[in-house]
Amino acid sequence: MILLLISDMHLSTDRPFSRSDDFEETQKKKLEYVFQRAQQEDAVIIQAGDLCDRPRNWVLCHWLASFLESWQTPFYMVRGQHDIYMRSDIAPTTVLVLE
Repeated sequence: MILLLISDMHLSTDRPFSRSDDFEETQKKKLEYVFQRAQQEDAVIIQAGDLCDRPRNWVLCHWLASFLESWQTPFYMVRGQHDIYMRSDIAPTTVLVLE
């Protein structure tokens, strides 16, 4: 089994002030690259925390749900502090909705 480990993607729909590129598109391309590479290698993706930059981003949640459904690549993740809200396992968050 081949594992492709990623971490701290901090995906967001809010462009940082210092970025001059199309921030959302850049993030999408990076994530697509990871999934394409995993597919080529027949690998399992493990996201080791902080998939999202903040716990609740419903626009990002919608996009991520569509993105993950479009790939047959196994994807597992550990929630990081940016993926949970108030240290709760039941508070609605982007990652909890995706799970």
